[in-house]
Amino acid sequence: MDRNVDTNAGRDAHGNVDRDEVFARLVETVSAEDDSIDVSRIRLDETPFHDYGLTSLTQLRVGSRVAELFGIPFRDSDALLALSPLGLVTLVERRLAGAA
Repeated sequence: MDRNVDTNAGRDAHGNVDRDEVFARLVETVSAEDDSIDVSRIRLDETPFHDYGLTSLTQLRVGSRVAELFGIPFRDSDALLALSPLGLVTLVERRLAGAA
């Protein structure tokens, strides 16, 4: 897995966050972390990660990796409190907006 950080990831030419890009990176990361997860089922909604089959450890890894991809500060508790794809994407958006 490429560990390069792209601090412009998820931003358009004006520096605005592209929610779809953040979500796409999340799905890619889930796939890379656990290939037994059917990522075609993951939706940008409040469905809990565990309903998709993610363990709390996988959730921690996904949250940390997504934060790393976008160059934002992140704690383990952030990943665990963002209980759903929408929760994690919203958290990333807020952190990116705060960094702009």
